[in-house]
Amino acid sequence: MSKSGSKRVLIAEDHQGMRDLVRRLVDLEDGLEVVGVASNGQEVLDQAAALSPDAIVLDLGLPEIDGEVALRELRLRLPDAHIIVLSGQASALIQPRLLEEGADAVIEKDSAYPSWQEDLMARLRLGRQGG
Repeated sequence: MSKSGSKRVLIAEDHQGMRDLVRRLVDLEDGLEVVGVASNGQEVLDQAAALSPDAIVLDLGLPEIDGEVALRELRLRLPDAHIIVLSGQASALIQPRLLEEGADAVIEKDSAYPSWQEDLMARLRLGRQGG
């Protein structure tokens, strides 16, 4: 947690519009603070090392370093971080593997509005202990 008591959030998403939407959602929530934004897998690893965020919103389809590879590395480097994977893929098919690899939650972006956004925010508020 930051000095102000806010949960520090790092957002990793390659699509600008989705990145902006997630940032707006987090910015509007009391108790959450965006500390970094990454557009590819290498950036999220670099920023995570520099910023030590409390939570990471991680897109699965990142360029340079795939989100799944980044997930495994992030879990090794930041074992206490709350990692929420956003996926545009068929999450039900890959969710068990992602959870085994270190994700605390997997949310499918393609689900109907506003359910995925509400799910994301609820999971960010809950934190790692509530997984």
